[in-house]
Amino acid sequence: MRNPKDIVKLDVPLLLRILEFAREDASSDEELHKIASNIVELSSVAGVLGMIDYEAILGGEEQLAERKQMMIRAGIIK
Repeated sequence: MRNPKDIVKLDVPLLLRILEFAREDASSDEELHKIASNIVELSSVAGVLGMIDYEAILGGEEQLAERKQMMIRAGIIK
């Protein structure tokens, strides 16, 4: 059985900001993999990500969980 494809959707300002971070500020491949994982996780529940999601994407588990709670309260996800 094949693994499902991970698909992410980002608006252009967020895409540019993440590319800038990867080029200028990322300290390791491990950090980039964690950011990619956060993007996949958020995009799977929220659809298109925007600049409002930037801190959660770059942050740790706490910021990610906080952003998901905000989405639940806003009715974006259940």
